[in-house]
Amino acid sequence: MGDRKVLNVMLVDDESIVRGDIRELTEWESFDYKIAAEAESGPEALRLLDKHSIEIMIVDIQMPGMTGLELAERILAEGKQIKFIFLTSYDDFEFARSSMRMGVRSYILKHEADGPVLLHELERLRDELQKSQQQTRLGENEYVKDSLNEYEDVEEDYKERIDKVKNYVDKHYMEDISLDTLAGLIGVSDAYMSQLFKQQT
Repeated sequence: MGDRKVLNVMLVDDESIVRGDIRELTEWESFDYKIAAEAESGPEALRLLDKHSIEIMIVDIQMPGMTGLELAERILAEGKQIKFIFLTSYDDFEFARSSMRMGVRSYILKHEADGPVLLHELERLRDELQKSQQQTRLGENEYVKDSLNEYEDVEEDYKERIDKVKNYVDKHYMEDISLDTLAGLIGVSDAYMSQLFKQQT
């Protein structure tokens, strides 16, 4: 698949046989995916997230103690950029509606799971992650650009103020000019006036 980034995947299911079946569905590394961790419960998955960098989680919807929905909700609430594929044993409309509210639209019925279906969902989530990262980079670039523009505006304002002071001095150098007079001319304190003058001249 070329030089695509390898995405780390975590499998979360309380049944080891199901995790084994998911592992065998496709040749993960051939398609630039890696099963980096496995968990048999929600709490264990949360602990593993502290040790592994995970981009995609394949999660059983029905697990004792903490459901897949509860696990995803908690992770998303922490602001983690992780995508989810939910596994369910039945076509549950209520589940689908709940996952949609969280922005999770990817789920597979266990009895329909096969390599092409899984790979299709993985590729769709890869595209979503790439778009999200691009938007983040664009946002950061805009922030840097705005900051530079703001800095340039401030510098220009400082320059204009000092030019005003210099022009005043040129015209009134024969008079007794105080620092207080010059500071009042550009609307700043004596101390700030002195500091500004040293920076700009």
